[in-house]
Amino acid sequence: MMAKKPLKRGKIVEEQESIMLIAEDGKAYKVTKSVANFWKMCDGSKSLEELVNSLAEKFNVKPEAVKPRVLEVVDSLQKVNLLELV
Repeated sequence: MMAKKPLKRGKIVEEQESIMLIAEDGKAYKVTKSVANFWKMCDGSKSLEELVNSLAEKFNVKPEAVKPRVLEVVDSLQKVNLLELV
């Protein structure tokens, strides 16, 4: 699974205090800035492992520290068709 490349689907709407991800079926999901930033990174060019390593480096922690949360976010976004693994 870590070799798969996440590809975002849908669109993002950023307003003053809220960020919404809009799925292709029109359903909207309010997300945190962190989730929105991760979603934006998912352009299909990097594997999950590369994204985990990039985030770990950004926050100066070991990949094992961010991997569980990344996998949780990926799973949640996949369930609502905002992300697919290619």
